Amino acid sequence: MLIWNDVALIHLPRRAKLSRYVMPIELPNDCSPNENLDSIVMGFGRTGTNEPSSIDLRFASLHTTSIGECRRQFPFLFLRRSVLCAKSYGSKTQAIAKGDSGSPLVRTKDNKLIGVGSFSKPNCNQRKPQAFTNIILYHKWISDITGLELPNCKFFSK
Repeated sequence: MLIWNDVALIHLPRRAKLSRYVMPIELPNDCSPNENLDSIVMGFGRTGTNEPSSIDLRFASLHTTSIGECRRQFPFLFLRRSVLCAKSYGSKTQAIAKGDSGSPLVRTKDNKLIGVGSFSKPNCNQRKPQAFTNIILYHKWISDITGLELPNCKFFSK
């Protein structure tokens, strides 16, 4: 089954009590494509194929790819513009894994949320792009529901 809109908002019954462990994150206030940027993802996913989910919050440094590279890796995405891909770079191989769906992908230059963990290749292939829901394409929907003032980012260039 192909899921077209892998994103959700949760209405809390009361304001969250902010602390060192619970903090809000800002959304980008522009519609710039989030390609070729350094980013970080964090989550509690598995650290190995036969391992349980991590009890510690882990993170990985990733670099966002072009939409072309993303589509070459995941050809079934040719009609979807809502996917943002990122992959490991440098000498360290890091990736999202089973259990990391919904994890935040944060642009490191300004600590803005740009993606939400969606899917990756089986066995956490660490040198291949991993797919994230591209948050800026949901700005209007988020604005409509929350009342936040965000730009309406309808599309990217090809």
